[in-house]
Amino acid sequence: MTANRGIQVVWFKRDLRLSDHAPLAEAISSGLPTLLLYLFEPRIIEAEDSDNRHWRFVRQSLVDMHLRLRVHDLTLHVCYADALPLFRILCAHLPIVRVLSHEETGTRITYDRDLALGRYFKEKKIEWGEFQTNGVVRRLSDRGDWAERWAHNMLQPQQNVELVRLQHFSWDGAADFRLPDHLKETWSVNVQQFQKGGETEAWRVLNDFLSRRHLGYSRNISKPEGSREHCSRISPYLAWGNISMRQVYQAMRAETAKEGASRRDLHQFQSRLYWHCHFIQKFEREERIEIENLNRAFDSLDKPMRPDIIAAWEQGRTGYPLVDAVMRCLVHTGYINFRMRAMLVSFFTQMLWQPWQACSRFLARQFLDYEPGIHYPQIQMQGCTTGVNTCRIYNPVKQSLDHDSGGHFIRRWVPELAVIPTPFIHEPWKLTPIEQSMYAFELGSHYPMPIVPLETSMRHARNQVHMVKKSTGARQEATRIRKVHVKLNDENEQGQ
Repeated sequence: MTANRGIQVVWFKRDLRLSDHAPLAEAISSGLPTLLLYLFEPRIIEAEDSDNRHWRFVRQSLVDMHLRLRVHDLTLHVCYADALPLFRILCAHLPIVRVLSHEETGTRITYDRDLALGRYFKEKKIEWGEFQTNGVVRRLSDRGDWAERWAHNMLQPQQNVELVRLQHFSWDGAADFRLPDHLKETWSVNVQQFQKGGETEAWRVLNDFLSRRHLGYSRNISKPEGSREHCSRISPYLAWGNISMRQVYQAMRAETAKEGASRRDLHQFQSRLYWHCHFIQKFEREERIEIENLNRAFDSLDKPMRPDIIAAWEQGRTGYPLVDAVMRCLVHTGYINFRMRAMLVSFFTQMLWQPWQACSRFLARQFLDYEPGIHYPQIQMQGCTTGVNTCRIYNPVKQSLDHDSGGHFIRRWVPELAVIPTPFIHEPWKLTPIEQSMYAFELGSHYPMPIVPLETSMRHARNQVHMVKKSTGARQEATRIRKVHVKLNDENEQGQ
């Protein structure tokens, strides 16, 4: 198609879908020739929080989009290039008059990239239309009416995308920015243990949850094994935008009205949708918490880094069976439920007494559903550096007894403990030498001794954190944080 009136670009970021998509709907409505664009950005791919599992999921999502676009003879141009250099090339060769995209609450890398692009587009007199994502509000000074605005947004009609009406523009130059063969090959492998990306798969998983798996959601939400079946498992699809929060919310409300639905389970699920956006809104308002303590008074805590115990935690070799099982499961599948994520962070920051910054990037790489806006606020919440939340130091033995009482999850992911009888599988260090001999098991050889003492470590962490939390500086910071980030009744925030 010719571009006598100029063309527009729909830039897909973390919104890899073709429905309820405001930038795409606006592009169709305008009638301008439209170039559809996705960028694999080397600077982001090479960042410390990036992993092949993320980009494999993204590529699967793009393939799904491609198949649906092909029906309408439309092309999504996928380029391997950083955004600013690529847009400079585009603007040098094409009469671009505007760019349409969703707002992104990302890391410092994407934040700085968008600032630079904003300056460039302004210099070139190119309109950049950015559209709200999932109820998160930019430049929000306080939370006074945020909850009401979020609920209102969730009930609005979905953005109608009529692909048959799109005035398509094809760019031959995209061929010069092909994905390198080694990355294409790596990301094309279908790894069975990970959820598969794409809008089609997102709806399959959501519909399965709403029609069947939500029964038992409340009962299994904290169970490391039961949650794999009865939690929604839509978090990666929300993180990468295969489905919008509004679509999920409205589908959930429709299911709640049906006979046979468990309203208790679905209402609890609904609250999680709210908290999902609540934490992203925090990060949108104060992005420095990617690397800095939210409550600056906690800068005074002295937590020397110990590479040996960090490595043991990352490898699932801490000597605490549930901690190790959860870590190995996460590394292998990209998913664990919220309570087990909280336990991992609590164990690392409190019992191992390590700074949360030393685990945040590692965990980001493991979570298939890595969402920066949730990730960093939640890590600080579980790491007890907010000063406004209840400081929860998870006892890994109690968590094990409460949520894997039969030891089934532990046996699945820590097979070296499979021979241990249930009464000891949560605390194998209590086996006597004679009992170890009976089971042909040697603690310290087949499985490590606990890396730190349980009660002593928890007591030390509790005392140190509470000492800081009661300080004048921490209280002053807490007042500031409440004013900016929370309403009064949100002080003891739930997990997402």
